[in-house]
Amino acid sequence: MQGLSIGWGTGGHAELDAIQATTNPRTNFLDVWLIKARPASDYARGYLGPLNPAWHSPTEPRKEVAERWIGMEERRRPQFKQPLQDMEHDSVINLRNHVASQIRQALEGNKLGVNPDEVIPDLFSTMRAPLTGYRKMIWTTAMLDDGHWNNKDPEKAREPMVANVFRKNNPNIPIRVMVYDVPMTHYGHIEKPREMAGGMLTALKWLAAPQ
Repeated sequence: MQGLSIGWGTGGHAELDAIQATTNPRTNFLDVWLIKARPASDYARGYLGPLNPAWHSPTEPRKEVAERWIGMEERRRPQFKQPLQDMEHDSVINLRNHVASQIRQALEGNKLGVNPDEVIPDLFSTMRAPLTGYRKMIWTTAMLDDGHWNNKDPEKAREPMVANVFRKNNPNIPIRVMVYDVPMTHYGHIEKPREMAGGMLTALKWLAAPQ
């Protein structure tokens, strides 16, 4: 946005050491032409909190809540994921040649006119985003979004680690991390939509204000 950057639980560019340090390195990915299911167990951890509308009782098993939650979400959010999304999210650029080979194999003889040489250059584009050239940046997250925040040791949370990288590369610009001190998770837009919208508006006003 013309040198401005704002995000909710967004972390940072996949090329950053700060991002890769919080990602578990692995190589056991599905082939790119397969689809990975997203079962209820995927949601039983970082996506469920006490404000989730599917949570009827504090003693209810998380798996049951997750299954009910998926039932509420299935019309809005697809319950599958392409392996390539996981690869790029986990910053495993060492698999780029392997992925490129699989893409060529998958597209060989396709009748849709898709040229592999036009697709492959976009692989892992998130690892080539610029680290400089910004005017103002702000990250926002919530206290129970454990993929982006760490209540026990905030300095080890993803957002502050990423912000510090950008502070080093952009020493003369204002960079902030805003944490919602309420028991929201990564799904704050469902748990407390009005409150989250108010917080995002506050962050946006700070971002757009003249320096």
